[in-house]
Amino acid sequence: MRLSDEIAARRLLYSRPLVTVPALLVIDIPGRYRGPGLALGRYFPVIIETDEELREFEAFLDADRADPRSRRWCA
Repeated sequence: MRLSDEIAARRLLYSRPLVTVPALLVIDIPGRYRGPGLALGRYFPVIIETDEELREFEAFLDADRADPRSRRWCA
């Protein structure tokens, strides 16, 4: 599975209005993956400061994985 197909399928990038201001990527998390820790209720915000950071994050979302959860945070 890829996060871009499941968890981050619905997302919107608010581009940088100025070079000195970061972009904001907002991911609309599907109901079955939502938890009480989401800062904006059902949305997960990501601050993107550079074009390289955006490419790296998109690659992270598009990477194939067996499970949507991070192994680091699994109990």
